[in-house]
Amino acid sequence: MEKDLQAIVDEATQKLDSVTNRPDWDKVKATILGPNGSLTQLGKGIGKLAKEDRPIFGQQLNRTKKHIEEIFKSAISLIEEKEDLQILGSEIDPTLPPPSNFNGGTHPLTNTRRKIVSIFRKIGFTVAEATETETEWFCFDALNTPEDHPARDEQDTLFFPPDSNWSNIKQKKTKRLSSFEHIHHLFRFEAFFAKNLPSVL
Repeated sequence: MEKDLQAIVDEATQKLDSVTNRPDWDKVKATILGPNGSLTQLGKGIGKLAKEDRPIFGQQLNRTKKHIEEIFKSAISLIEEKEDLQILGSEIDPTLPPPSNFNGGTHPLTNTRRKIVSIFRKIGFTVAEATETETEWFCFDALNTPEDHPARDEQDTLFFPPDSNWSNIKQKKTKRLSSFEHIHHLFRFEAFFAKNLPSVL
């Protein structure tokens, strides 16, 4: 009986070596572990053995069955891995430059901004360009913003060296820029509303 069990293991290994797809794997499994498979048929012969030999054969049969199941499990894992690689195609080298015919695209935020600008242009608005930084005068003083207004907080304040030249700026109280005079970002006022408007709504 032990030789018969080893012969079934060899049979399963030999047949699985030539299997390359799931349907063939299922067929081989049925011939070994199926209801009419060779291992199943061999197990049915346990009743013909002497009573003292049945426990030993039963243990050998269970060990052989587990071993064969592991062989089939390994075989199907290799088959599925090969199928996945075929679906993915050839391996890609990420260090290579993109092909010459690669066409990039604009950022979604850029597309959204352009759409908004287009809508407002249709109803009479125009787009005005300005500098990226402005002084406290243009951001707040010229708009009569109170000194204690939350928009004057220093989260977005920029500091410039003392030799900075701002010839196009009229200073409050006609004094020159000090070494740490506040130069505020153009969008400080918008940032305040973006931060506080949700709490109001």
